[in-house]
Amino acid sequence: MRQIQGLIALAAIGSCVLLAALMQEHNPYRVRSTAPCIAGEKYIVVIIPSYNNIRWCQANIKSVIDQNYSNYHVIYIDDRSTDGTSEAVTKLVDQSPLKNRITIIHNDTRKGALANIYHAIHACPDKAIVATVDGDDFLASADVLQILNKAYDDSNVWLTYGQFATYPGNALGICHDMPAQIIKEASYRAQQDWFTSHLRTFYAGLFKKIKEEDLKFKGEFFTMTWDRAFLYPMMEMANGRIKFIDKILYIYNQANPLNDFRTNVRYQEHCCRLIQQMPPYQALSMEQAASFCIA
Repeated sequence: MRQIQGLIALAAIGSCVLLAALMQEHNPYRVRSTAPCIAGEKYIVVIIPSYNNIRWCQANIKSVIDQNYSNYHVIYIDDRSTDGTSEAVTKLVDQSPLKNRITIIHNDTRKGALANIYHAIHACPDKAIVATVDGDDFLASADVLQILNKAYDDSNVWLTYGQFATYPGNALGICHDMPAQIIKEASYRAQQDWFTSHLRTFYAGLFKKIKEEDLKFKGEFFTMTWDRAFLYPMMEMANGRIKFIDKILYIYNQANPLNDFRTNVRYQEHCCRLIQQMPPYQALSMEQAASFCIA
């Protein structure tokens, strides 16, 4: 009898190990399946798409893990860097006491920032607050996540943006409050000035309502101006539930030679026009937003 019980126990352990392996395979991002609020802190997922950022990757990720905040997870996606970024980040995270809060994804092939962001967000619970941080940029202070947490206390906030400063130079960014007329007319795509920039945050569930095909051109995810590709639909669906944060939350690195405006400005402008010409999304009702909105 004891022998049979022992075999049953071993089989149960084996099943658990197999299940854990399968779960890891299907959700390599290791984010929570729910988004609990713990000690007043909402669940925030910081997604960092990165490619060849060896000069800035350590300062980048340290600016996130040094936050005065506990209820967060970082998804760092190395898009097959060739300059040692992946190894440097892995070493830093392995030595960190907070490594259980960080998932590093090592892509076997280049996928592009938007593809990486898309798949990471779809692994997050709907009520998670997502913040996207480019792999060569930095959070401006250790209190950024606390500021975001407070902003989302308001159930009428589904999306936030701004403000940033540039590096080098420390110039103030171009973000400003959303004019009431734009909100009233939902004319986000008609604006020539782009002021809904870093730091971009939103509910994962809001992002998931964007059609995948609207994030693509000729079957591939946009490789430039991809922030507009997802922000326009979300602003349209949010119907005014948008908050501009005038505090500097983000440091935008203009020293990177791989910046879009340095590599192919004509293609950048072409992508922008394509996105602006897409049909607008309809505003969501509170019932449609129930899956993600924290009342």
